[in-house]
Amino acid sequence: MVKDIKNDKLAYDAIFESFNLFLSTLHHDVSASLRHTHGFASLLKEQWQDSPEVVDRWADQITTASQHGQAQLVALTQCMRRAFAPNTPEVLERLDLLVQQLDLKTCALFELERCVYTDPVKVEEIYQALDQALVLLSNDQSQNRIISQMAKDRRYLRIVGTAPTTLIRPTNVDRLFTPMKFDQPDRPKVNHPVIFQIKATAAALHGNAHASLPEEGVLRIEVILPDLPER
Repeated sequence: MVKDIKNDKLAYDAIFESFNLFLSTLHHDVSASLRHTHGFASLLKEQWQDSPEVVDRWADQITTASQHGQAQLVALTQCMRRAFAPNTPEVLERLDLLVQQLDLKTCALFELERCVYTDPVKVEEIYQALDQALVLLSNDQSQNRIISQMAKDRRYLRIVGTAPTTLIRPTNVDRLFTPMKFDQPDRPKVNHPVIFQIKATAAALHGNAHASLPEEGVLRIEVILPDLPER
């Protein structure tokens, strides 16, 4: 269970990528709400004498923009705090039983030939976030699958989620893990960055997550988790 140099490099790259996504979202999405709030406040200051209706309209815009930015900031920081809390690894002899207790909406299959040594709480979060991501993006949830694989001669757990979808274009699949990519007005129930959570939590477990469209209309999200090092 001792990490090698290659795993160290992969873990560093994954963490660096996660923080870059986090920082770019703070810069783009959260700061956008701050800019909107400032702009609406300036208009309110300029037009406050026009009519009560004008004042109410700009006041509502200020409230909406500030609340949206605050919600995004809370979602992002909570996600990062959970992902990068100290790891507490255990030997998981029955990963399948652990996952079955999560009541996922996605069919979960297991091909495990040995135990997993990792943080059980964070692994649960990955399965739950992957399940929610597949449900969010799928055109037919009955076809969603999560397959977990670990061979005897391998030191890493592979978790692969697949779903039929028309929501992801090949040119956009590399941006799938952008934290607020699917925080859209027509999806009001999306209140936390579940797809980014997969990436960040995998990085905290010294692994990584990748997305691809191996065939037309099929999304594949693959998570690789090496055994954590013994202390």
